[in-house]
Order: sequence, then structure tokens, then C-alpha cells
Amino acid sequence: MINGDGHTWVAMDYRKTKENPAIHYFDVEMEEDFKLADSFDEFIQGLYTAEYTVDEEAAEGENELSEVHLSKEELEVIFELDVLDEGNLYKIQYYPMVDLKEIEWFFFKKMQYHIENTKDEDALYQVADTILCIFLLNQNMPINEKKN
Repeated sequence: MINGDGHTWVAMDYRKTKENPAIHYFDVEMEEDFKLADSFDEFIQGLYTAEYTVDEEAAEGENELSEVHLSKEELEVIFELDVLDEGNLYKIQYYPMVDLKEIEWFFFKKMQYHIENTKDEDALYQVADTILCIFLLNQNMPINEKKN
């Protein structure tokens, strides 16, 4: 064996020879046996390091949060729907909660209703995932300036 995990393996195939065996890729689950090289030396000669360039502009944007945040009115329109679909759950993540009253309103009046009325297990997991994301993203959400 050279390397493997679970049901896929790269190994030296000693079934037909006792020295300098061929190198094969095995997928036990899919019942695949693919010859990678006729010998270990050929396998080593075929190895290389792939070089690629990172698009700096795209890489910067990957870790940035969306600048678009929901207003309370937009959020209320979403909560009026009987079912929270995946797209709306994504939008909900970016609602900026600024104080304890907002958090109580959001979780105890709005999300609790949808949790109690969601019968589909997959949809309930999506709601739970959204709640987790809200907690993870909350530290980076903008805080609305309070007017005196």
C-alpha cells in the first residue's frame, strides 16, 4: 500500500510479479482497478508539483461578509411566509441585531414559531444551520447607530 483511505487506495500490485510491481488505484466500493504506472520507477517519474496562481482579488472576497443587510421590514416580510426556503434562510443570517430586544424578538417571536411549525427534518436542519451562522457572524455584523 502506498496511500489510501476508506474504500480508495493507491497500492503496488504484486498479483503478477514479485519485483517492481505496477502501481494501481483501487476503489473497492465502485469495484475499480485502474493502472497508474507499469512500475514504481515509472510512477515516481510521473509525479510533479502542480503550479497555479491565486487570483488575489477573488481570494480577498472569499472571506468578506456581504455588505447587503436586511432591514427589519424586509425580515418581517420573510417571516410572514409559511415556509422559510433556503434563499430566505441565507438572507436572514445577515440581519443586524443591535440589542437584546432585537435578539428576543428575532429568536423567541419569529424563529421559535418557524421551528415549532417546521415538520420536515431537512428544513429544520437548515433553520438550525442558519441560527448557528447568525451566532458565528454576529460579531462581524454592523451595528446601527442609535439616534438620541
